[in-house]
Amino acid sequence: MTTITHARGVHVDAPVERVFDHVKDPRSFAAAMAAVEGESHHRLATTTMAPDDGVGSTWEWEVRFMLLRFHPRTTREEYVPNERIVDHTSSGLTWTYGLEPEGTGTKLTLSGALADRPRALAQAADAVVWNGDEDLDKMLAAFKQAIEAGA
Repeated sequence: MTTITHARGVHVDAPVERVFDHVKDPRSFAAAMAAVEGESHHRLATTTMAPDDGVGSTWEWEVRFMLLRFHPRTTREEYVPNERIVDHTSSGLTWTYGLEPEGTGTKLTLSGALADRPRALAQAADAVVWNGDEDLDKMLAAFKQAIEAGA
């Protein structure tokens, strides 16, 4: 089985606490995905948040890809306030956020890992479903813009 991971980072002119408060909200992720694919492709359907939005929080998506519709579920697996969040989707993607102070702001990193697939299937999904680094750059730009604008 193969894991394909893409990871990128961006400097955000905001304190770690503000960046963390923004990225921990699934609606922020949905907005970042919309910056990549448009809102018609990914829609946040339901959310059930654990205390402090931490481990055990879940949300479901309505995803359209070509003529297909999927309903993946995301589960928050790791939650270290102001440092790290790991969210795993039933479609096999794991999203990891890393935050650390950087000068007067925050270094925000985001990685997407597709795991537990035969190598050819993982490579095909990586080539067809998304553009790895380019999509992560767009998502991080959306996070940065929203956070710095105070959203």
